[in-house]
Amino acid sequence: MRYINPMKRHTWIHSFVLLSFMSVLPWVTACPDAAGDGDGDGDGDGDGDGDGDGDNALFDVDEWVMNDINPLASRGLGVATLDGGSVLVAYVGAGTGAFTCQTLMGEIEGGENVRIHVAEVDSTGAVASDTVVEDVPGAGSQTIALASDGAEVHVAYAGGETANGYCGPSDLVLASGTYPNLTPQVVATDSPTTSQCLIEIGNGEDPYCDIGDTVGLYPSVAVSGDGTVAIGYQDLHNGFADKDINGSDLELAKGTGTFTLSSIVTEAGAGYHTDIAFGPDDRVIVGHEVVSNNVFLDANGNQYSISKGVYAAVEQTDGSFISTLLGDGISTDSRVTVAYGSGVFGAAYHNRVADDIVYWSSSDDGATWTPESVDTLGLTGRSPKLGFLSDGTAVIAYRYCGSAQDSNCNRNVDRVRVAMKVGSAWQKQDMPRFDEEFEGTEVNMAIGADDTIYVASHLPNSNKVVIHRLVRR
Repeated sequence: MRYINPMKRHTWIHSFVLLSFMSVLPWVTACPDAAGDGDGDGDGDGDGDGDGDGDNALFDVDEWVMNDINPLASRGLGVATLDGGSVLVAYVGAGTGAFTCQTLMGEIEGGENVRIHVAEVDSTGAVASDTVVEDVPGAGSQTIALASDGAEVHVAYAGGETANGYCGPSDLVLASGTYPNLTPQVVATDSPTTSQCLIEIGNGEDPYCDIGDTVGLYPSVAVSGDGTVAIGYQDLHNGFADKDINGSDLELAKGTGTFTLSSIVTEAGAGYHTDIAFGPDDRVIVGHEVVSNNVFLDANGNQYSISKGVYAAVEQTDGSFISTLLGDGISTDSRVTVAYGSGVFGAAYHNRVADDIVYWSSSDDGATWTPESVDTLGLTGRSPKLGFLSDGTAVIAYRYCGSAQDSNCNRNVDRVRVAMKVGSAWQKQDMPRFDEEFEGTEVNMAIGADDTIYVASHLPNSNKVVIHRLVRR
């Protein structure tokens, strides 16, 4: 594993680019108005003329409202497209029954089970079907991920029985098949046996790094053109001590039916807010957050560090990874989203403190990275999802939450925003609102083979899922 910290290797990037670039780069949009659309007219179409028809908008937009499903809030949404024009949405709903947990004090009541769903939206926007995959124990950090190659569908989530000492699902599960016939398969129940235990200062080699049966948290799934499936996920080890939380691993499962398990980052508080995508030659890029600062010794007794922050790890042709610290010390509440297109690996993340979104790109397999600010105007950039159109154009969907004058999310303006890179700048278009509180949550995005963009989000007050269908003009 090679770790690169561009902030420490090029100190001018930290002092100039990250702190000053938003005042010197040629951003396209003006300061947002009260509606938060950035064009000053309040109609939400992004063109600045006030008539709402979007004369200069980036996309033509249709809205599909899914009234017949009941997702739980803060569990994430998955979205994927099928051949023929249908769109799938994976979500976590209420289950039946309760589960128990084994703790040091004995068996206790754990909570309610939840239910893994995949719903189909047809080409008219109607909910055609809603398939139940299975019920699993609920957990606070529970997320769901969905991918499809147009025919086969893959849903990744944490399931299985509760682990000893951890009150929640403890296995990595993948449900696959031709929709609606999805069969769950347990991919991982324990830490990979290939994990390399690191040497801690004063403690020697950690004897517990490959022990523990709490895996499958923060899963993300992708499928390549030849049907290879890759899942990035977190290994929390035993799940009940500071060593587990701040010493968690980022793991990788990869294969076609039978999976090979390996570790990308171990013992570092890694694997939070994971996202994964395929690049060329079935190589992957994985984004994630490391939540603690760590110092280790190499085989020669020399110290090296794995610092807290946001990372992108790019698989090399020999199967190794270059792991780069993109946001030194940055914390996020959202996925560290990654994608590949036209020779470029990309990554983007929401900075929880600055409340903005930054995009990074690499054209040399992760050896070097270049940062760009996407949106700094107000409270913005939450729950981002990155993708590339067929011509290599980068697109990011995310939640806009309020103007620079707002101290918290503004219920009158929050919404889904979509940014697209045009030339050297990021242009933005806001999606229409529904006049509800907490709009634009749980944003996710899929791009179809014809470059049609589907952005899913949750309206928790009315418990609806909205899909915005975007066609570039």
